[in-house]
Amino acid sequence: AGGASGLAGTSTKFRTMAAYGERQVAQKPPEIPISARIQYGATLYGRMAQLKIQIAWVDMQISNKKKKMGINIFEAMQASDHGGAEDIFMECKRAVDELTHLRRTKVDEYETLKEEGESEVVHKPKP
Repeated sequence: AGGASGLAGTSTKFRTMAAYGERQVAQKPPEIPISARIQYGATLYGRMAQLKIQIAWVDMQISNKKKKMGINIFEAMQASDHGGAEDIFMECKRAVDELTHLRRTKVDEYETLKEEGESEVVHKPKP
């Protein structure tokens, strides 16, 4: 009878250890391969850098359009061509509005990447 109780205790001990091991395995998150993490990070930060450069380029284009407009309006006003000056202004305003919209789109995408780390271009690796 004494030997049977010793086996019963041992078998309970093994059952407890097995259940503990199963719980640990179930709680452990799946591993993402290091190569996938590196590629994701490189793609994410590469895309963010590309967007920053594009935003700076759009800012430069807006500034250049405004400078050219100022020169052209000055020349038109000097020639007393008020209608021409207004046409120059309206053409520049239309171009600047388009560039401003493009800039806003790029800034929004950059902010999304910065906050969430994902977009249609960059996807997080799946385990």
